[in-house]
Amino acid sequence: MKNKFGWSDVTISDVGPLIQPVDLLDFEHLVGCKLPDGYKQFLLQHNGGLPSPWCAVPISVQGESPNQDIQVFFGIGRGPEDLTFQVESMRKDYGRQDLIPIAITSGGKIYVILVSAEEARVYLFDPWDPDALVAVAKSFEEFLSLVYMPEWWDESNE
Repeated sequence: MKNKFGWSDVTISDVGPLIQPVDLLDFEHLVGCKLPDGYKQFLLQHNGGLPSPWCAVPISVQGESPNQDIQVFFGIGRGPEDLTFQVESMRKDYGRQDLIPIAITSGGKIYVILVSAEEARVYLFDPWDPDALVAVAKSFEEFLSLVYMPEWWDESNE
């Protein structure tokens, strides 16, 4: 069954606290950039959380695993998975004002949205090689459309 974002058989559990559009406006003001509409819709519906069952995004870059998982989506007011904390860390630790962290892999790589006047593409950011961004999707909606559960994954592994 597909959800609103086009995923098949993927749900989000342990979602963040319910937020309102005014919370998104406050967040945008705080971080000094406008979030893409699709990402704002996702935050209003889920506000981060854990994808279930385990799911992955195909990454086709030499030297990368062909799939990168999504351990957790960040959200507003989610403790260590708090979006504001993640943005501040990205800026402080890596000097990246142009990246909004949206999720993390179990290996510590971070899915980010590059926010600029021209685009809001999704990339995979490697904290061990912060100058290299791996292109994943042209938009947040496209990113979500790539999420899948590998055929080899057995739900009893959860």
